[in-house]
Amino acid sequence: MSCIFCDSVEHLTQNCDKYVTDVERNRHLFAINTCKHCKSSYDKYYTFCIKCEPITKCFSCFSRQHHTFFCPVRESHPPKWFVPKIDQALFKRFFNMFDPLEQYSFVISDPEALNYVKLKKVKVRSDINYTNFQKPFNDDIVVVDGDAKFQYSSDNGLILFDSSSDAYFNFIEAVSNKLLFIKAQTVTLKSVNLTCKDFYYMISPITKVLKCDKIVFTPDISFAEIVKKLPNVEILSFYRTYIETENTWVDDLKIYGRTIVSLEMDVKDLVFNVKDLAEIIKTKRMRVSLHLDVFVSGIEAKSILMTEEFLNYFKFTPPTSSSTFYFLHIYNPLRNYNYYLTPI
Repeated sequence: MSCIFCDSVEHLTQNCDKYVTDVERNRHLFAINTCKHCKSSYDKYYTFCIKCEPITKCFSCFSRQHHTFFCPVRESHPPKWFVPKIDQALFKRFFNMFDPLEQYSFVISDPEALNYVKLKKVKVRSDINYTNFQKPFNDDIVVVDGDAKFQYSSDNGLILFDSSSDAYFNFIEAVSNKLLFIKAQTVTLKSVNLTCKDFYYMISPITKVLKCDKIVFTPDISFAEIVKKLPNVEILSFYRTYIETENTWVDDLKIYGRTIVSLEMDVKDLVFNVKDLAEIIKTKRMRVSLHLDVFVSGIEAKSILMTEEFLNYFKFTPPTSSSTFYFLHIYNPLRNYNYYLTPI
């Protein structure tokens, strides 16, 4: 098979010496309007190849949306496998210590490993709904790379992550036996009670969109803990979902939330680093929506927003203004008040 970058048949793609860095490789494929999946040409006006079928190409995260060499997991957590020089029998035992997805990363690091071991079959699914989750058949390995939904079931009145439900048992069994790996780009959680351990099963460095609506975490979970585990998240929403923000969430956003362009969450008060938040919104054109605690009235909220601390960095903006392509939105839907602010 020829190198996808320079078409040479004398070396593997990962060993291309003409286009060495990820930046050079990405720039080259973009310059020649070439699909990262199938290498067919496509119109510059499209951001993706309309001819290419979505097939598994990435063996770092099993996504069908990009090639291994453009994997965000590979960029943030590059494989650092050390392949020992040992006999075949010991090598097989060593190899079997890893889970199936780690084995694929292992083989990427040392393709010669396939001469001694066999990889298990992996089925990649674009989406899965866990309301009525069924365990995989025939011990197949299932990877979810598209959408994952965990929500209250209106059909049978069960909450999925209730330890008494069959769906919960099937899910835990599949994850524990390493038959299910969730590498979903979009995770939607609605009206469920979750332990932090179960929550971490659902998200991954691949996740770009996380939407939580009416979620109860046990024990409480902090904003910093979540964003640290989501290095590539772009849309983050916690509606009717309490997470611990303290007064440091803006600092956490600045350090760990570099890819976030939209943030929505519940907060108890307006005590945070106003200056840094204004700078983040203005620099990244980020939209931030804060749902104030129900006990904070509209008058109280506005009096806080009218203080010198806020007025030094924000100005009130009508929601119909053309300048609201980036703003801070503060509201409480239960008390019917909305304030739109734009960084100065």
